[in-house]
Formats: sequence, structure tokens, C-alpha cells
Amino acid sequence: MAELEEPLSERELEVLDLLVKGAANREIADKLFISPNTVKVHLRKIYTKLGVSSRTEAVTTALNQGLAFLPNRPTPPLPESTPPIEPHSPTEQFEPEPSPLVMPVAVSQPIAPARPAAANRWVWFMVLGSAGLALFVFLTTQLPTWLTANNTSPTGTAAPTPFLPQPMGEDRHWLTGLALPTARAGLVLAAVGLDLYAIGGETADGVSPTLYILPANRPAWEIGPDKPTPVKDAAAAVLFGEIYLLGGELADGAPTAQVEVYSPANNAWRSAAALPQPISGGLTLTDGSFLYLFGGWNGQNYLHQSYLFDPAADTWRPLPPMNEARAFAAGGYLTGSLYVVGGYNGQTELATCEQFNANNQTWQTCPSLLMARSGGGAAVVFNQLYLFGGDVREGIPFGETYDPNSQTWQFINMPILAEHSRWVYFGLTSIETKLYLVGGRMGDRLQSDTYIYERFPFRAFIPAARTNE
Repeated sequence: MAELEEPLSERELEVLDLLVKGAANREIADKLFISPNTVKVHLRKIYTKLGVSSRTEAVTTALNQGLAFLPNRPTPPLPESTPPIEPHSPTEQFEPEPSPLVMPVAVSQPIAPARPAAANRWVWFMVLGSAGLALFVFLTTQLPTWLTANNTSPTGTAAPTPFLPQPMGEDRHWLTGLALPTARAGLVLAAVGLDLYAIGGETADGVSPTLYILPANRPAWEIGPDKPTPVKDAAAAVLFGEIYLLGGELADGAPTAQVEVYSPANNAWRSAAALPQPISGGLTLTDGSFLYLFGGWNGQNYLHQSYLFDPAADTWRPLPPMNEARAFAAGGYLTGSLYVVGGYNGQTELATCEQFNANNQTWQTCPSLLMARSGGGAAVVFNQLYLFGGDVREGIPFGETYDPNSQTWQFINMPILAEHSRWVYFGLTSIETKLYLVGGRMGDRLQSDTYIYERFPFRAFIPAARTNE
């Protein structure tokens, strides 16, 4: 894992440079020919190494440390004797840090030099630099491989064996993952980089504040700092490497307007601007720049209201309302639009689909689900919306996927529901091409199980060549 003050890699510097120039995650991914998820991984490592927790702080720190420069701004000179300037000064000069691999040393004057002393010093510099580079390459490439082969960690203790997901019968798309330590429903499941975060929800002992963390390739869930306000059925989304939890239902059954944000880089919670009204069971989506909150329940009514959160200003503002009031809906952001599907309006489960265009602030209808459902979960992988679970009286034994190009829904087999067709209020998120489904209530029982849906269980990667066209 990345450490504070650890030097940035070449790729991370490229990402940071585009970040300073104002590029969004999608633009960074396109320019560097990588996926948006990979961009998020790089950003998280950058935050950790720079000791920051937000995009703005990363840009400021990069400029202060001379790791990147604003567009159309000349690189500042490097005078030999310039007194240090206080941080954030309008006349601040940025000097890159000297390379840790080239260290000046005192060289005694040879008796009969074959070349000038200055040339000798440069030879020594090159020798020491090469030796340092060789040591660095060994520590970062060969040492981890040796430790893994000998099943040891750098401290000499046995390295934990990563948990390997197990296939579920003959369906190669479904795997069982590492179960939560405690069964719960109404939890939030989020991914930052390759790490999973399961937060809050309802347990057998009541509403829980517990944060569980499953780092990539680790053998067990770890416990993080408790959420300050325990809730279930909160709306949640990840924005700029932080997990936003909006509203939710308190232990006394009342909805709350509290917004709390967890920063994995700082391993700490903070508060953000409260919701315009208490809301539980709302749907939060993001386009990578803002948060959008749709519907929910305010303790008395099911809502059709929509709101936008600006993280830079820490403010909420209303948007045009949905055509239909709903809570416990699912949805996702794809092809430039935000989709809201299913849900419950206080009388019945819904199959309707609404599509919000953030550019022109308008709603339009989209094809309805194959079956009405509420309390399920959805996520986007490869520009398709995947929807699982949901609550109707007879249960729903299959999932659905929506293709925005053909504007059609299709069935997805769910061997998980061979015995129980009612599965609701679980956590769902995506990491790269996989969907993770955790906890929830199956039938009348709280669950701790983790299931993984892999859209492409066998993939062949073919390198793409750039063209001039």
C-alpha cells in the first residue's frame, strides 16, 4: 500500500499533471489509455503519498511542491541561493525535490588525475546513482516476489493468504466471496480503488455504526472508525476518493438529514452540509463532479424531489422533480444520463424507469423493468446497468441488465436465489468488471454472505495500437 511521503511513480505524476490541468477522471482515462477505475486507484495512492484527502488539496500540494505546474505557466527558475518562501504566498516559487538516488559526496583530490576533478565527481555521481537505482528496483520488484515465494512479510512473520472467491456450481458468472463478520441489512457498500467498505446497517442488535474494510488481496475484513451517526438505508456514493453517506434511518425509526463523509486516505469521518430535509431510502448517483439525490421517504411522504450537491461549495440546490415519487429505487450513471429505476411509492412496487439529463436539467421516461421491484441494488459495468434483488410479495428469482444502446432489459440468472427468491436491502458496488453483493435480508433472515458477479469470467486482452486516423 502507498505510504505518506513515498515518491510518486511516473504514471502517478502523469495523472497528477492532468488533475492540475482540470481534467475529469474520464478525460484522464482517455488521455492515458486506462480505465476510470484505474484512474481512481492512482488518485487514491496520490492522496496517500501527498497526505491529502481531496482533489483540491492534491492540486494545491502538487503546485506547492513543484510536482506539476499550471497550464501556460513557465517553469520557475532554480536559483542557487533563494531564501524559502512561506507556503501559499502569491509569489511562491516551486522547486522540485532532489532525486533520492543521487547523493553528493566528498571526493578527495587524486594525486595524478587522468581527467579534471569535476569529471571525477560526475563519474562518482553516476556510479552512486546507478547503485541506488539498482537497489530501488530490487526493493520494489524482486523483494516482494521473494517474500511471497517464501510466505513471509517484511517483518519476518508469515504473510496472510489472500481469500480466493469460490465458484457457485456450474454458473461461471457467480462466485462466493468473504462474508462479513456480522449479518446486516440496509448497509452501504462502496469501493474506493480496489478496496471494499461496508458501513452501518441493521443488525440483530439494532442499527450499527461499524465500518468494515476489505483491502485488496487481504484475508479478512478489518474494522475502521465507527460512523458518528449510526443509520440504516442511507444513500451513498463515492466522489473524489471519499464515501458520502446521505441521510438514512436512525435507531428510533426517524429519517435524518445528516451527511457524513469517510476519507480512506485519512481513515477519518467528517460532516458535510445537511440535506434539505430528512430522507431515508433515497438514491444517490454521481457523474464524477457532483452528487445527485433522488426521492426517498421523509417520515411522512414518499418523495419525487431531486437535489444536487456541489462538494466545492458544500451546498445543496433543488433540481426538477421526478415524474413519480419513489423510495428504495436503484439506478446508475451511463451514457451521460442518470437512471432511476423501480422503487416503492407507498402503495406498490414500481417497474418504471426515469432518465435525467444533467446538462439540460430534464427528465424523460425509459423502458420499464421486466418486473417491478424495490429495495434491490444496481451498478454500472461496461456501460450497462445491472440490477439485482428486490421486494415483491412473490419474490424475484432473477436479475436484469439494461443496454442503453438497444434500450432493452434482459434477464440475468441468479443461482443465489434457488431457495429464497426475496433478497432486499443488501449492499452492491462494482470493482473493475466485478459486482459485489453483500449482506441484506434474504427471506426473513439477515445475511452476512458476499457474492460476486463476473460479467466476463474468461477474458483475453488484446493490445491496441494507436493509429493516426
